[in-house]
Amino acid sequence: MRISRITSRDELQALQRDWDALYDRAENGQVFLSSAWLLTWCEVFKRHIRDLSVYCVWDQHKLVALLPLYCPVAKPRHLYFLGTGEPEKSEVCSEYLDILLDGAYVADIKHALLTVIDAFNKTLFIPNIRQNAQLKRWLEGAVPKGRLLQQSHLRRYFIPLHNPPLAKSKLRKKATRYYNTFLKQDGATVVRPENLPQAMAMFQTLVTLHRRRWQKKQTQTIFDDPDFMAFHQYLIPRLWENGRLALTQLAVSDDVIAVFYGFTNDKSMFFYQNGINEEFKPNVSAGSIMHLVQAQFALSEGLDEYDFLGSKPDYTYKTRLTTHEEPLFKITVYPSIVRKYREMMVVLIQKVIARFYRNRK
Repeated sequence: MRISRITSRDELQALQRDWDALYDRAENGQVFLSSAWLLTWCEVFKRHIRDLSVYCVWDQHKLVALLPLYCPVAKPRHLYFLGTGEPEKSEVCSEYLDILLDGAYVADIKHALLTVIDAFNKTLFIPNIRQNAQLKRWLEGAVPKGRLLQQSHLRRYFIPLHNPPLAKSKLRKKATRYYNTFLKQDGATVVRPENLPQAMAMFQTLVTLHRRRWQKKQTQTIFDDPDFMAFHQYLIPRLWENGRLALTQLAVSDDVIAVFYGFTNDKSMFFYQNGINEEFKPNVSAGSIMHLVQAQFALSEGLDEYDFLGSKPDYTYKTRLTTHEEPLFKITVYPSIVRKYREMMVVLIQKVIARFYRNRK
């Protein structure tokens, strides 16, 4: 067992074949840990990367674990998880972060990587990590409590498709009547792309609907940000190639009423973004229909969950569609107690200054 550290984007790109093979074997293979997602992120947000620190664990020539970290330009004394730390206006919302690992090597990988992490002289910051994440459990068991800070401001919302069955879900109860009304419309269709050009066209329709809906309430939408838009334009072909892209369009004749954009792995359908036509009449609650259609499709594909990803618990529609939720955590590992309190003091001072200037306006 040996550990290597990748420090350049060219090296990281050259790792793709081994990375994809590990992803296919890993039990925790989320799209946010895939080469498609993280290589795309590195390309689009490369100007924010000071140094790469991607740790690879090898059994001879076989990649058995990957911990993808980087040092941001704006925070040279920190290590962030790849896919996070970009400007808030461009944030792609990488979630369910963890070490990508081959389950057959868990014990050896744990010892090797915790030794590396313990030697860090930088603060390690990992947002959006699930309660059962392997890396979270390892850090809790190995890092002194005084150097480990855990916070939970987001929750993950999901619908089990089998136990209890989708038929008994809040989503099914809420959306069935609307779905039946939709199906009665002349020309009602549910379409999924058959090739990449169709997928790109469907994504562009989503962007148009999303902008039309939200520009009524604010001056900009997330799709107006060039980095966010570029990220997904580069990502979609990669997801299409590996069969992990989920795009679905609901229409009545020539009127598109909703477009779903998400991803799949071997267990779940993930909802990422949508476009809704609020001007379509009659009002058939296109968003609820879209979620029901995708959940039923996920069930037909043999998946176990329909996953809404994370949201702030006090600002989400997702509680109207499911009763199932669990916390997401933000973990910070400090190299020393002194560093911890120094950084916490800096954050506190920044908040006080920001509040002072807000009150002066």
